[in-house]
Amino acid sequence: MGVHTDITGQVDAQRTLQDLNALLEQRVQERTRALAESERRFRSIFDSQFQLIGLLEPDGTLIEANRTALDFAGVTLEDVVGRPFWTAPWWRYSDEVLQELRDALRRAASGETVRYDVDILDMNGQAATIDFSLKPVFGDQGQVILLIPEGRIISEERRLAAVLQAVVSSAPLILFALDRQGRYLLSDGAALATLGRQPNELIGQSAHEVYRQQPQVLEPMKRALVGEKVHEIGTMRGSRSRAGTSR
Repeated sequence: MGVHTDITGQVDAQRTLQDLNALLEQRVQERTRALAESERRFRSIFDSQFQLIGLLEPDGTLIEANRTALDFAGVTLEDVVGRPFWTAPWWRYSDEVLQELRDALRRAASGETVRYDVDILDMNGQAATIDFSLKPVFGDQGQVILLIPEGRIISEERRLAAVLQAVVSSAPLILFALDRQGRYLLSDGAALATLGRQPNELIGQSAHEVYRQQPQVLEPMKRALVGEKVHEIGTMRGSRSRAGTSR
């Protein structure tokens, strides 16, 4: 006497489970390869940038830095990853700079894009001025999930131009430049306020039209435009002024 049990259903179920496991494993492998390829592409683009770039947690912990930033400081990613950004070697020279950086990180973590010029240190301990920014990255719910620090090295020429701009903008003078037709290319200086003008307000306008009713201002400009060096002392808006123009 024997007992016959039909296990066809169990066998089919086991085969179905095996097929599902194989499909799941295949999908996992494909996903892993896709993620690896995506990571490779990200790293290739990230490291090919000329500017210094990183990724931070909202609390300022460094989680990524590109090759440009690492090579600039002469460090490896392992030297700086997982640590507060302000402890990295780029910043280790001034308590004032560190405080400014912490303030910038706090503002960026609250959703503000922050940008300013600052000095950082290279691998030899030499300072270089960068155009530095901190940009927040927002999640689906509007919360800040990452911060992107970025620095662009400012050339010596640009640095000197910025210093000159700062001096001109605050000094009690007017600095202007005209093209051969007498159109303004530059108009700057704190003394513009005495004329009711704003810096660079006149760019593109003709001095012949602007000062058509003020020959005492226009005539020296005309003389300079034909090649004469001009140096005069006069009065503008009740204030005694000294003017010098040259071609």
